[in-house]
Amino acid sequence: MHGTQIQPHRKLQPNGAVAALLLSTFLASLAVSSVNVLLPSLMVELDATYTEVQWVVIGYMLSLTSILVIAGRLSDLYGRRPLFLIGMVVFIAGNVLCGTATTIEWLSTFRLIQGAGAAILISVNLALISEIVPKSKAGAVIGLVGSMSAVGTATGPVLGGWIAEVIGWQWIFLLNVPIGLLALFIGMACIHTLREIVDRNIKRFDFVGSILLASLTICYALGVKLFAENSTSIAVALISLSIMISIIFVASQRRSRSPLISMAALRDRELFVSILLNFAVSMVVMTAFVIGPFYLMNGLGLSLPETGLVMAVSPVIVASVSFIVGRSISERNTRAIITIGLVALLIGALGLALLDRSSSVPGYLICLVFTALGYGTFTASNNTFLMLSASSGERGAVSGLVSFSRNLGLLSGAAIMSTLFELFTGASKHKRLPPELAEIGLNRVYAVIAVVLLSAILVQRGTRRLSSDT
Repeated sequence: MHGTQIQPHRKLQPNGAVAALLLSTFLASLAVSSVNVLLPSLMVELDATYTEVQWVVIGYMLSLTSILVIAGRLSDLYGRRPLFLIGMVVFIAGNVLCGTATTIEWLSTFRLIQGAGAAILISVNLALISEIVPKSKAGAVIGLVGSMSAVGTATGPVLGGWIAEVIGWQWIFLLNVPIGLLALFIGMACIHTLREIVDRNIKRFDFVGSILLASLTICYALGVKLFAENSTSIAVALISLSIMISIIFVASQRRSRSPLISMAALRDRELFVSILLNFAVSMVVMTAFVIGPFYLMNGLGLSLPETGLVMAVSPVIVASVSFIVGRSISERNTRAIITIGLVALLIGALGLALLDRSSSVPGYLICLVFTALGYGTFTASNNTFLMLSASSGERGAVSGLVSFSRNLGLLSGAAIMSTLFELFTGASKHKRLPPELAEIGLNRVYAVIAVVLLSAILVQRGTRRLSSDT
């Protein structure tokens, strides 16, 4: 046979299927933000150093980033439903293991499993919507999924801080298990849409590309993180290896009949720069999650629940701003709104670079509001620009690149910014970081971020000017 045959859709109980997708989206977002708030406490609870607890975050992001694109491609070939169910089982297993971990090493290892399950769920959720609900309702459901992701991110710090304070940090993972089982059972009962690939010679799974993508991600993340552990020679070797693998990966994708990531979209200068900006901004945003808890708890003396409440402000603002900005964007004004978002992020970063402890929580919140406004504005406008600029035949490939660049940016932010914080403060030498060092670390890391954002604005404006000239 010379084509791909698609089995007719069976849309049984779509409301139940959407409920399963919403629950899984909530859990995947919650797994990121609920754990970050624990980092200072884990140093004491598990007798770990600052460097060691950072692997709890990096392990999750490393697994998530490495598997995301691969899982999406597998779902194209073998069906969304099987991948959704597998992802949920893996995610539940990861939570059980994390909740029973007794050392920081085991917790970091089990977070790899949790991240793998989350990667599968994230990669198939939006694709499943197109097979479950009518086209006329797809946009509304996609928006609902985005809102649920923001709810999970906002709920995480508050819920995580409260649970850890009252019944112990292990329950942050264990309480995900019954919710995950509920989503699994609903998914098994209500998700019945399957796409059967009859001729797999037409669409083969790119095993070589998958291995290369996972390898370059792992080498890059480990290399960056090892700088903080005084393993400079190994770190340089790993980063150099990741660069070599990335060159081989690009070459393999150009030759592949069924590539994981299409390289054609990167030939457009503005598209390429927008994807790079997505990476840089995601890296900046992750900083608040890996450094914020140390400043709030060690620098300002807040409790875990109080720290969670402060950290929840940002995702709530981002969700609201993204919705409002998204409704006002047109093809003609996306570039200008992207610049506005970057400028707002820069103002917030400069504020945090100059912040002192005397301004307490209000000062931190004012800066956080600017960064949240900037991120919400940038994300809505940049994603819209990317989707509108891509041709209809490349939108799926561009969407994959956007997801990959975002997650690689989050992973880089967790690794690079925590490394800088360690270099500026010597955090690993302290069980509880002195307040003055927490302030110094925050200021200096955000000074670096301000330079990154200023560079991003100049690159974006320069690329826009070159495009208009040509």
